[in-house]
Amino acid sequence: MDAINIEDLERELAEYEAETQTLKDKIEKAKEAKHTQNVEKVRQLMDELEVTLADLKPSQIQIQKVRKNAHGAGTKVAPKYRDPETGKAWAGRGATPMWLRAYVAQGRKREEFLIVNAAAAE
Repeated sequence: MDAINIEDLERELAEYEAETQTLKDKIEKAKEAKHTQNVEKVRQLMDELEVTLADLKPSQIQIQKVRKNAHGAGTKVAPKYRDPETGKAWAGRGATPMWLRAYVAQGRKREEFLIVNAAAAE
Protein backbone atom coordinates (compact mmCIF):
# COMPACT_ATOMS: atom_id res chain seq x y z
CA MET A 1 0.00 0.00 0.00
CA ASP A 2 1.32 3.43 -0.94
CA ALA A 3 1.95 5.89 1.83
CA ILE A 4 -0.16 9.02 1.72
CA ASN A 5 2.00 12.08 1.28
CA ILE A 6 0.37 14.90 3.23
CA GLU A 7 2.47 17.53 1.51
CA ASP A 8 1.24 16.38 -1.92
CA LEU A 9 -2.36 16.47 -0.69
CA GLU A 10 -1.93 19.95 0.76
CA ARG A 11 -0.38 21.15 -2.51
CA GLU A 12 -3.29 19.63 -4.48
CA LEU A 13 -5.79 21.23 -2.11
CA ALA A 14 -4.12 24.63 -2.57
CA GLU A 15 -4.39 24.22 -6.37
CA TYR A 16 -8.12 23.40 -6.09
CA GLU A 17 -8.68 26.36 -3.80
CA ALA A 18 -6.92 28.66 -6.25
CA GLU A 19 -8.99 27.28 -9.12
CA THR A 20 -12.15 27.73 -7.06
CA GLN A 21 -11.27 31.37 -6.37
CA THR A 22 -10.57 31.94 -10.07
CA LEU A 23 -14.01 30.54 -10.95
CA LYS A 24 -15.68 32.64 -8.25
CA ASP A 25 -13.99 35.75 -9.68
CA LYS A 26 -15.22 34.87 -13.19
CA ILE A 27 -18.75 34.37 -11.90
CA GLU A 28 -18.67 37.75 -10.13
CA LYS A 29 -17.40 39.51 -13.25
CA ALA A 30 -20.11 37.83 -15.35
CA LYS A 31 -22.78 38.96 -12.87
CA GLU A 32 -21.47 42.52 -12.94
CA ALA A 33 -21.43 42.53 -16.76
CA LYS A 34 -25.00 41.18 -16.89
CA HIS A 35 -26.14 43.81 -14.39
CA THR A 36 -24.54 46.56 -16.47
CA GLN A 37 -26.29 45.23 -19.59
CA ASN A 38 -29.64 45.10 -17.78
CA VAL A 39 -29.28 48.67 -16.50
CA GLU A 40 -28.51 49.86 -20.03
CA LYS A 41 -31.56 48.01 -21.40
CA VAL A 42 -33.76 49.68 -18.79
CA ARG A 43 -32.33 53.12 -19.63
CA GLN A 44 -32.92 52.58 -23.35
CA LEU A 45 -36.48 51.42 -22.73
CA MET A 46 -37.17 54.40 -20.47
CA ASP A 47 -35.85 56.75 -23.16
CA GLU A 48 -37.92 55.01 -25.81
CA LEU A 49 -41.11 55.21 -23.72
CA GLU A 50 -40.30 58.70 -22.39
CA VAL A 51 -40.49 57.52 -18.78
CA THR A 52 -38.52 59.32 -16.07
CA LEU A 53 -37.50 58.25 -12.59
CA ALA A 54 -40.05 60.70 -11.22
CA ASP A 55 -42.74 58.78 -13.11
CA LEU A 56 -41.70 55.60 -11.35
CA LYS A 57 -41.56 57.09 -7.86
CA PRO A 58 -44.85 56.66 -5.98
CA SER A 59 -46.58 59.78 -4.76
CA GLN A 60 -46.76 60.56 -1.04
CA ILE A 61 -50.49 59.75 -1.10
CA GLN A 62 -49.80 56.28 -2.55
CA ILE A 63 -47.17 55.65 0.12
CA GLN A 64 -49.60 56.63 2.88
CA LYS A 65 -52.28 54.28 1.47
CA VAL A 66 -49.81 51.40 1.37
CA ARG A 67 -48.69 52.06 4.94
CA LYS A 68 -52.27 52.30 6.18
CA ASN A 69 -53.42 49.08 4.54
CA ALA A 70 -50.23 47.04 4.85
CA HIS A 71 -51.09 43.38 5.37
CA GLY A 72 -54.68 44.23 6.25
CA ALA A 73 -53.55 45.76 9.53
CA GLY A 74 -56.49 47.22 11.38
CA THR A 75 -58.99 45.74 8.93
CA LYS A 76 -61.88 44.10 10.75
CA VAL A 77 -63.40 40.94 9.33
CA ALA A 78 -66.56 39.09 10.25
CA PRO A 79 -66.21 36.29 12.78
CA LYS A 80 -65.82 32.83 11.28
CA TYR A 81 -66.08 30.61 14.38
CA ARG A 82 -68.32 30.82 17.48
CA ASP A 83 -68.18 29.07 20.85
CA PRO A 84 -71.70 27.63 21.36
CA GLU A 85 -71.38 27.79 25.16
CA THR A 86 -70.13 31.35 25.65
CA GLY A 87 -70.96 32.97 22.32
CA LYS A 88 -67.35 34.14 21.92
CA ALA A 89 -66.35 34.54 18.30
CA TRP A 90 -63.10 34.31 16.36
CA ALA A 91 -62.42 35.60 12.84
CA GLY A 92 -59.85 32.92 12.05
CA ARG A 93 -56.93 35.35 12.21
CA GLY A 94 -54.06 35.24 14.63
CA ALA A 95 -53.65 32.66 17.37
CA THR A 96 -56.37 30.07 17.83
CA PRO A 97 -58.41 30.98 20.94
CA MET A 98 -58.25 28.75 24.00
CA TRP A 99 -61.89 27.70 23.74
CA LEU A 100 -61.40 26.35 20.21
CA ARG A 101 -58.13 24.65 21.11
CA ALA A 102 -59.88 22.93 24.02
CA TYR A 103 -62.66 21.60 21.75
CA VAL A 104 -60.12 20.33 19.21
CA ALA A 105 -58.16 18.66 22.02
CA GLN A 106 -61.38 16.85 22.99
CA GLY A 107 -61.50 15.42 19.47
CA ARG A 108 -64.04 17.79 17.94
CA LYS A 109 -63.49 19.31 14.53
CA ARG A 110 -62.92 23.02 13.97
CA GLU A 111 -65.59 22.98 11.23
CA GLU A 112 -68.28 22.25 13.86
CA PHE A 113 -67.88 25.82 15.11
CA LEU A 114 -68.12 27.61 11.78
CA ILE A 115 -70.70 30.37 11.77
CA VAL A 116 -73.26 29.61 9.06
CA ASN A 117 -74.07 32.66 6.98
CA ALA A 118 -77.84 33.21 7.15
CA ALA A 119 -77.92 34.67 3.62
CA ALA A 120 -76.14 31.60 2.21
CA ALA A 121 -78.55 29.24 3.99
CA GLU A 122 -81.62 30.71 2.23
